[in-house]
Amino acid sequence: MRKKAKDAKDISIMERLLRLEEELKALRELEERRFEALLRKTKACFEDKYSV
Repeated sequence: MRKKAKDAKDISIMERLLRLEEELKALRELEERRFEALLRKTKACFEDKYSV
């Protein structure tokens, strides 16, 4: 009985780790898109400001 409880706990921890990894990946992708958008906006601002 004790082994089953430990196995269930291990599975629960592994599932939580997988969800955590998925969430971190999603956040990383979101931050990358936000950074790229900010970079495009900054470039456009400087191009407009210094184009003659």
